Amino acid sequence: MSRRHKQVTVANHLGKCEVCGKFRYRTKKGAKQAAAQIFPGQLMRVYDCGPWWHITSQPTEVVTWHRDRAAAAEPARRLR
Repeated sequence: MSRRHKQVTVANHLGKCEVCGKFRYRTKKGAKQAAAQIFPGQLMRVYDCGPWWHITSQPTEVVTWHRDRAAAAEPARRLR
């Protein structure tokens, strides 16, 4: 296994998110702990996606833009 991608233990994540496909974590603290374990020494952020938390390396502005864009599209999907 490469240094960059360490194995995520089953106890840390709850499978993949149905919305975006990223690993999901129940709490912000759990996501931060997993980020520190998987990417030691790298600046990683966590963000919420509904009731779940995800890990990202993207800046806050990018995550906010994607979340706002998805939220704006959601009502249109419900009407179909």
